Parts: sequence; C-alpha cells; structure tokens
Amino acid sequence: MIWLQSNDKYNEVAEYDPEKGTFTIMYRNTLGNNAPMSTDGFFTILSSVLLMLYKFDKELFIRVGDLCIPLSDDVVATVSGDARNRLLIVKRSGEEVVHLNYMLDHSKKIPNDPTPFIEDENFDFGLFLSNVSVSDMRKKVLLGLD
Repeated sequence: MIWLQSNDKYNEVAEYDPEKGTFTIMYRNTLGNNAPMSTDGFFTILSSVLLMLYKFDKELFIRVGDLCIPLSDDVVATVSGDARNRLLIVKRSGEEVVHLNYMLDHSKKIPNDPTPFIEDENFDFGLFLSNVSVSDMRKKVLLGLD
C-alpha cells in the first residue's frame, strides 16, 4: 500500500495498492495523525480518467485508467493543444498506448501569480507527466536517488 498526493487539492490523498489496483481517496483533515507525512506519487482525474505518477518497488509508473505503464527509457509522454483541447499521448517503444483528450481548469490558476516557482505543469498534470518522462534527473529525484 502506498500514499499518493492529489495534484489538485492538498487535503486529498489516496491510499493505493499497486498490486490489486485499489484506490481510495481520503482527506488529511479527517485522517488527523494517520495522514501520511510523505507520499510516493501524485494523482488527478482528467476527463473522468484517473491519472497517476508514482514510485513502487524502486521503479516509476504511469497509470492512466486501468493501464499501468512502467516509466522506462522507452516511454515518452507528449502534450499538445490549447487549454480547451489538450491531448496527452503516451508512447512505448514508439507505439501509442495512451490517447487522452482533456481540458484545463483555469479556475485553479491565479492571474499574474507572483510565486516564482509556479509553472504551467503545476496546473496541467499531463504536462507534468510529459516533462518527467523526458528528464532522467526528474525521474531520479522522484525515485529518491538524487
């Protein structure tokens, strides 16, 4: 069993069993002292589809709906389109395994946000997956190797 942090709401966490595929959203404020101090990844729901990026057994995984993909060197995620029509494509060894259309929720973004470390991927989980999929350094950081 591992814990995942919601990419959208700090108060939401999920208990996830990668072997069984069970996923339960819980809330930090109701978990109290049982709330996780650290998590093993992130989740969101885009166009009614559950997306996750997590580490388990010293490996990174992407999960899109019921499809679980080890994030190996031959897996690349790309995002294209504007805010109203985003397209996430995940390819493994050059073959498309995920094709997901979604929209961005601009209500989460603060106009002219002065926070220096906020980037577009903080509001677009597909873009976050894409950026991680092409960065060995970010993969190492998520695995706790760097």
